Amino acid sequence: MSDNLPIVLDFTSPNTLGGYDLLVADGNNRLYGEASSDTVACPYGSGGDISNTTTALASFPGDGDDYVVGDDNDNLIYGGAGDDRIFGQGGDDGLYGEDGNDDLSGGIGNDYLNGGDGNDRLYGEDGNDRLYGEDGNDELYGGTGSDLMYGRGGNDYLNGGDGNDELLGGDGNDSLYGGNGNDYLNGGFGDDSLDGGAGIDTVDYRWWNGNVIYDLMAGVATFGGGGYSQVIANFENIYTGNGDDTVIGNAADNIITSRAGSDRLYGGDGNDRLFGYDDNDFLFGQVGNDRLFGDDGDDNLYGEEGDDYLYGGYGNDFIDGGSGKDYLDGEAGIDTVNYRQWHGGGSYNLTTEVASFQGYYDEVIANFENISTGDGNDYIVGNAALNFIRSGGGDDRLFGLEGNDRLFGEDGSDNLSGGVGNDVLYGGLGNDVLYGGDGTDVLFGENGDDFLSGGSGNDRLEGGNGHDYLSGGSGNDSLYGGSGNDQLYGGDGNDYLSGGSGNDRLDGEGGIDTVSYRHWKNGGTFNLTTEVASLSANFSQVIANFENIDTGDGNDTVVGTAASNVIHSGAGIDLLYGGSGNDALFGEDGEDRLYGQDGDDRLYGEKDNDFLYGQDGKDTLYGGSGDDRLSGGSGEDRLYGQDGNDFLYGEKDNDFLYGQDGKDTLYGGSGDDRLSGGSGDDRLYGDNDNDSLYGEDGNDSLYGGSGDDFLYGHNGNDFLYGWKDNDRLYGEDGNDFLYGEDGNDSLNGGNGDDSLYGGNGDDSLYGWKDNDRLYGQAGNDFLYGEEANDTLYGGSGSDRLYGGQGDDRLYGQAGNDFLYGENGNDFLYGKDGEDDLWGGTGNDVLSGEDGNDRLHGQDGNDSLYGGSGADFLYGKDGNDRLYGGQGSDALSGGAGEDTLLGFGDSTEFDTLTGGVGSDTFVLGDRSSAFYLGVGHASITDFDIEDTIQIHGELSDYRLSKSFNYGGDPALDTAILKGSDLIGVVEDTTAIALTANYFTTV
Repeated sequence: MSDNLPIVLDFTSPNTLGGYDLLVADGNNRLYGEASSDTVACPYGSGGDISNTTTALASFPGDGDDYVVGDDNDNLIYGGAGDDRIFGQGGDDGLYGEDGNDDLSGGIGNDYLNGGDGNDRLYGEDGNDRLYGEDGNDELYGGTGSDLMYGRGGNDYLNGGDGNDELLGGDGNDSLYGGNGNDYLNGGFGDDSLDGGAGIDTVDYRWWNGNVIYDLMAGVATFGGGGYSQVIANFENIYTGNGDDTVIGNAADNIITSRAGSDRLYGGDGNDRLFGYDDNDFLFGQVGNDRLFGDDGDDNLYGEEGDDYLYGGYGNDFIDGGSGKDYLDGEAGIDTVNYRQWHGGGSYNLTTEVASFQGYYDEVIANFENISTGDGNDYIVGNAALNFIRSGGGDDRLFGLEGNDRLFGEDGSDNLSGGVGNDVLYGGLGNDVLYGGDGTDVLFGENGDDFLSGGSGNDRLEGGNGHDYLSGGSGNDSLYGGSGNDQLYGGDGNDYLSGGSGNDRLDGEGGIDTVSYRHWKNGGTFNLTTEVASLSANFSQVIANFENIDTGDGNDTVVGTAASNVIHSGAGIDLLYGGSGNDALFGEDGEDRLYGQDGDDRLYGEKDNDFLYGQDGKDTLYGGSGDDRLSGGSGEDRLYGQDGNDFLYGEKDNDFLYGQDGKDTLYGGSGDDRLSGGSGDDRLYGDNDNDSLYGEDGNDSLYGGSGDDFLYGHNGNDFLYGWKDNDRLYGEDGNDFLYGEDGNDSLNGGNGDDSLYGGNGDDSLYGWKDNDRLYGQAGNDFLYGEEANDTLYGGSGSDRLYGGQGDDRLYGQAGNDFLYGENGNDFLYGKDGEDDLWGGTGNDVLSGEDGNDRLHGQDGNDSLYGGSGADFLYGKDGNDRLYGGQGSDALSGGAGEDTLLGFGDSTEFDTLTGGVGSDTFVLGDRSSAFYLGVGHASITDFDIEDTIQIHGELSDYRLSKSFNYGGDPALDTAILKGSDLIGVVEDTTAIALTANYFTTV
């Protein structure tokens, strides 16, 4: 079959093919399919024509420019390659131009046309057709019927024609024209021109997420600040995208739907419908009977002219119906209805949801929490929610009812009632009346001569400017008069009143009330007893029925009452008197003088250098910062100096004094007082009775005074002086000085190198840790050095001294003393009296000195010196040296290699007992022989290991073995130098005058 020849298919021929046939042409053929649903294929040619197809599928895979005409049946025709012309004719046809620049005409019926590649022209003609231009610069004509047209790629032209059409431009710079009917146009991306044509048409920009200005009146959509625009002519309705858009309607009845973003929608003339959708939108109905829907977000809806319906939707919305009889519904959220534009007065009831305008009409105001009205005389009733009510100008009446409401009277003489709940009321300009009602309310009279009544609950009332009358009612209220000549009445409860600068009358009435003059800076005299506040020579105020008072920064004098007063004086040099009753006085700034007077009072000096005097009762005084003077007076008082270098005086009874910071001086006075210095170098004086003194931090000086006192230095190098009676002194940390003075005192040095002096009386001294010096002084004292290397002096009296740990020095001094070195290499010196000395462990030196003493070396290599008197010396363990000194002494070496020398003068009779070990008995030294004259030494336990030391040569001596010293039947050996008996070796004659038994010096 040759190319470019017409092909005609006639499926109405009388030939008798059976249907569902495949007809193949190989040239200029006429093919008859007969029956129905036949397929025609021309695979060999590059062109040709097909006509009169009957429900046939025509496929042209060749490259020719084809001309195909269908019939009244439902044809499915593919043009293939080439610039084809396909006519569907009757029936619901499917026409595919495929490649090439094709012309497709659907004809009658609901056809589907697809241009494929190339610059195609598609004509839907009659019926509800679907046209797809695909790639290329296509022209789509819908014709009659409601058509769907989609240009897709390329710069396309779409014309809907008659009917309600849907036009989609797709990519490229498209021109869309809706034609007649109610059409829907979506240009897509590109520099498009959109024209709705006749009818009620809609343009759709939901695909765009940027910020756009859509002006339906001017017919322009401006994108992204003016850099790009599209023509949008002859549209009534619009959908916007997800940007922050602005939409301006026209004179038609517009439907504007904005989607996400914070949008601004203007209806223009006509009866419009505006939908805010998501986010916080502004909707303006403008002229006409409009319907506005805020949807999600916190929206602002303005109906403006006409009888409008406004619905806030979700979120906290602001709704203004404008002129006309409107229907307003806040819906969900906390919504506000606005009538600021109406100045004729009205009745607005958020509970019944009706707004009535005097002599005009009613409006529905449903689901609102807040309302603002205009300048007329309005009557406004809230509901159970938390309401914000603003009344504008005029003499208005506002009722909050239930909920925590905010009521604003603004201009005019208004009457505001909060009702139940915690309300806030603002009178505004004019002479207003405010009632708080139940709950904890706040009332502001503001300008004008106002009347404020708190009602029940703990309320706050502020009169503001003008001559105001304030009544707190029940509850603990706060009343502030402001400027003007005000009257303030607290009512029941514990109230706080502050009048201001006018000729005010302040009356606390029932409860425990406070009057405040914090605002007054010029000083004055405030007398709660006479109920007068004298602010200057010619200016005073009545202050009746008050228990408490606050004054300002001037130099004030304040006098309390018989009640329990709380007085705050503010800055300035103030003078405060508590009166009878349990009072609390606060000096605050300035050098103040506070007098508690009768009752159990609390005084606070606070800043600067103050004087506090508790006087009668159990008082508590706090100096605060500054160098303060505190005096408790009579009663069991508590004084706290706090900061600064303070002076505290407890005076009478049992007081507690605490200096705290600074270098403080504390005097307990009479009574059993407790004094604590705190930080700083303090001086504490207990004075009379049984006191307790605590220095705490710093280098403190503590003086107990008379009575059985307790002194505790604590940290620092402290001085403790017990003075009279039986005191207990503890130095604790630091190098302390402790002096018991009179009485039987107990002294404990604690840590550090301490010095302890018992003074008079039977005292107990404990050095504790480190190297201490203990002086018992007069009386029978007990001294214990404890740890480290201590020095102990017993003083007069029969004392007991214990060295403890370390290398100690013990001096018994006068009296019959007991000395015990304990551990370490100690030195013990008994001095006067019959002393008892015990060395303990270590290599000790013991000296009895005067009197008949007893010396016990105990463990270690000790040296014992008896001194004068008939002494007993016992070395015990170790290699000891025993020196009896003057007087008839008894020396016992104990275990170890001991040296025993009893001699002191020629008239004494000493007894020498060596004990276990090789001992040396000394009967002479390099100077002379001992015991020449009346006395001699008796050696009680001489054995073969012992040695007797004599002076000179052995030949100067002789032994007498028939000597009986007495008592025992055994014979003794006498040692004689010439005719003088110098020694007796008891109970043995087995001794010879040889070097085996004697050594000479």
